[in-house]
This record gives sequence, structure tokens and C-alpha cells, in this order.
Amino acid sequence: MDFVTIRELRAEGAKIWEKLDQGQEIVLTRNGKPFAVLFGTRPEDIEDVIGAVRTERLAIQVRKTQRMANFLEESHTVGHSSGDGSDV
Repeated sequence: MDFVTIRELRAEGAKIWEKLDQGQEIVLTRNGKPFAVLFGTRPEDIEDVIGAVRTERLAIQVRKTQRMANFLEESHTVGHSSGDGSDV
């Protein structure tokens, strides 16, 4: 996976398109930070590819939300007594 600036994309577009044709992924950076990913696809696969990316992005958000909920639950229960002696 290559990291490419917008300036490089403009200046070396043909080289980057070649890499995409070869199946490589390109991470576009802005001010030194990743902000987009390019990867090649065939026209007949575009809907499936976009659907897969959207599904995975949703799954990432769900996992982040679950981790946060677990963290909050753990931090809430640490040091708190239920009052019935069951936590002894």
C-alpha cells in the first residue's frame, strides 16, 4: 500500500493508475495525514465493492461503540458496591 499526496497524484497520475490496475491500494494524504483510499475495481463490480466498503465501515463503528460501552460499564462498576454483599 502506497501513501501519496494530492500533489503526487496530480503529477504522477499515470504511474498511480498503473498501480491501481495492478491491484494495489493507494492512501491519499492531506497535510501528511491519510484521508482517502483508492483501489481499482471493474465497472460491473462497483455496486458490490461500494456495498462491501459501507458494510465494513458500519461494522467498524459498531465495534467502536461496543468497546466504548464496555469501557463505560467497567468504569461504572469498579469501586461501586451493590450493597447486598455480593461483591465481597
